[in-house]
Amino acid sequence: MNKRAGYTFSRAQFAPLAASSFAAQIARDPAAFASKVSTRLTGRPLRLWGSAGEQLPGDFAVPIYKSDYGGFKGTVLHVLTNSLPHSTGGYAIRSHEILKAQAEIGLSPSAITRLGYPVSVGKMPAGAFELVDAIQYARVLPSFYPLRFAKQVRLHADCIAREAEERGASVLHTTTPWPNAAATSLAAAKLGIPWVYEVRGEPEATWAAYQPAESQPEQSAYFHAARAKEEEAMRAAAAVVVLSQTSKEAIQARGVHGRIVVVPNAIDAGSPAKRIDQEEARHVLKLPQRRYVGAVSSVVEYEGFDTLIRSLHRLPRDVAVLLVGDGTYLPALKRLAATERLADRVVFAGRQPTTQIAPWYCALDVFVSPRVDTPVTRTVTPMKTLQAHAFGIPVVASDLPALREVTRQKAFYFTPGDPAALAQAIRMALAAPRKAVPSLPTWADAAGTYSELYASL
Repeated sequence: MNKRAGYTFSRAQFAPLAASSFAAQIARDPAAFASKVSTRLTGRPLRLWGSAGEQLPGDFAVPIYKSDYGGFKGTVLHVLTNSLPHSTGGYAIRSHEILKAQAEIGLSPSAITRLGYPVSVGKMPAGAFELVDAIQYARVLPSFYPLRFAKQVRLHADCIAREAEERGASVLHTTTPWPNAAATSLAAAKLGIPWVYEVRGEPEATWAAYQPAESQPEQSAYFHAARAKEEEAMRAAAAVVVLSQTSKEAIQARGVHGRIVVVPNAIDAGSPAKRIDQEEARHVLKLPQRRYVGAVSSVVEYEGFDTLIRSLHRLPRDVAVLLVGDGTYLPALKRLAATERLADRVVFAGRQPTTQIAPWYCALDVFVSPRVDTPVTRTVTPMKTLQAHAFGIPVVASDLPALREVTRQKAFYFTPGDPAALAQAIRMALAAPRKAVPSLPTWADAAGTYSELYASL
């Protein structure tokens, strides 16, 4: 693969891969594909009866191989679902910060993304390898995307193994969902090296949340099969990494009792020093002088920003919502603001470069994380509240176990989905004096934990 490192591509070269990738998605689950397209275009998913999930029944027979053990020699290859610069959500940011921090403590990390990415999501890479902050991301870009899942896994595994050999990797580190584990475990078995599984969510629960309630998705064969494969991956890995104690306890309750290591989301150690005066931030961003409550976030349905917009009806006129970010739910939120006659009190700033994000945080009077109450949001911790705390910004959050853990009981909590309760929490946060920045975990801390984990395998 390194022979292609300097090679760049034209858009036309990706047409067969893009067409075959989309064809595979449509063939496997046309309802899910239609819903994705609808969400991207309108902000509204199509909650169609009969979405069968991303895998067909026979796909669940693809094995996940038990991890070997062996000496860590300092080089780790991360197998990722997506990455910067083509994806900018919490998953991609956490991955990139981990890779940077591992490099800074003397490890040799690099990454390889899933089969077909980023072409499979409509983006064009600059080449077979892309460098972001000196971190190398290898892309797996076949001429055509295989239709059969088992062939997809084998092809991905071959590319992972080849990249790992060329890099001299002695550990493979992948994340949910389980198809990543299937490919990574096969590659690790070929190389005779250990692999680690990082659980960053509950993919089957996320799928269920987007299905019509009347179809009882959590009772479906797909849900139970996908859940069983996730547990199979956790048991097969040399170690499991989770983002919170809440997540660890949830996994243990499912009967997974191997080695489980908590590596929480974190901040850069230099983050507090990047804080700027609120008035200066608003001047730089050309924001009118008002009181702003809001978030820097991916704009998706489970973040609950519709509740935040509706809470404005119960807040003083000088309070406005500021949302920084992009996502599938953004069109729906813009329609809601207009329908509720609140468009003049909601600022949609769109996606901003990560290198220029500090002023947007600092312009806020209150940072709000109004997540809805779902199985996923109860266990998965976001990063954004940590950054707000690093800048000394008061945080209002839904009263969910994961949010209480990540905010260390130092936020103003409200009942999820209740605009009146959210407005009351915001009023309390606006009236409260600013507190000293709490002690927060850093990515350097995380890198040290990973290094110790790899060395123990």
